[in-house]
Amino acid sequence: SISSRLTEVGKLKSSEVLNNSLLGPILRGSGIKSDVRLEDRYDAYGDIPWSIVVRSEGDSLARMLVRWDEAIESLEMCRYVLEHLPQGPAVVDERKLPRTFPSGESYARVEAPRGELIYYVASVGGANPYRVKIRTPSATNIINSGFSYIGHSIADIPVILVSYDPCISCMERAIIVDLKNRSEKNVPLRYLAQTSKVRA
Repeated sequence: SISSRLTEVGKLKSSEVLNNSLLGPILRGSGIKSDVRLEDRYDAYGDIPWSIVVRSEGDSLARMLVRWDEAIESLEMCRYVLEHLPQGPAVVDERKLPRTFPSGESYARVEAPRGELIYYVASVGGANPYRVKIRTPSATNIINSGFSYIGHSIADIPVILVSYDPCISCMERAIIVDLKNRSEKNVPLRYLAQTSKVRA
């Protein structure tokens, strides 16, 4: 059965997920109660009753069950929002949004389905950002998860990898575009990982 194939496979201790900066359901599947929606209470998350889904087993089954239970929790949140939706327009009038932005920089993070998603934006003024850096949870989880395959059979590796639920397109961040110099630079993903560790 699916359950028996996932149980005890790819088991991660809470200390391992923390020490290797793993995020989202991987973190919560190993007993760590961490979610940006609770920590930052952005948007309406401070007004909606909801619970963080956590499991303590730390194996591939726990990670899959966290995702399953989070989907159910999301449905309950949607029901609550629909029942308490205020009157007024549902969409912002785009004509009222600014077309140019002042110089400065901003950092924002949200809890995406796979974990913490971070955007850093820098502006020198004008309509377009000078720099945008995106850190996706899939890239962080896959780059930092190599240790978790050690000691497992070849047949277990796909099971463990799928339990991390990687978004392949989220990890293709290998082109650096310099708008000021109008240049593009291809870099290996290893370079991005090393740069992230140096600046972290």
